[in-house]
Amino acid sequence: MLIHCQTFQRFALHNSAYLEKIHQQLTPLMQKETGRELQPTYAYLSLYGNKGYCPPHRDHHRCQWTLDLCVSQDQEWPLFVEDKKFLLKENDALIYSGTDQLHWRERIHTNGYCNLVFFHFKEK
Repeated sequence: MLIHCQTFQRFALHNSAYLEKIHQQLTPLMQKETGRELQPTYAYLSLYGNKGYCPPHRDHHRCQWTLDLCVSQDQEWPLFVEDKKFLLKENDALIYSGTDQLHWRERIHTNGYCNLVFFHFKEK
């Protein structure tokens, strides 16, 4: 079931069976890339529309590590991690520490959209 998040102006699908399967399969890659023993916590599809916004924040302890995957978009929507700008194209992903690194996205351009999947992990 899609839920609406007012703060981020997005719709989200939390822990679908399909995403959970992919999440499990990504665990060895995440462990290799981070050099840490990780366990998957949760994943969700996040659908941002023309008012989408992601204020500067650090994540909950269950999101120590995030793989942020761009699924589809009609324009590039920059992701900022500790003041560094990343432009993800469709099928690009970025790994960062959601708990240690401040991250955000400015308001999406008028009539824009960006669909992302966030795979979150924490250290064992």
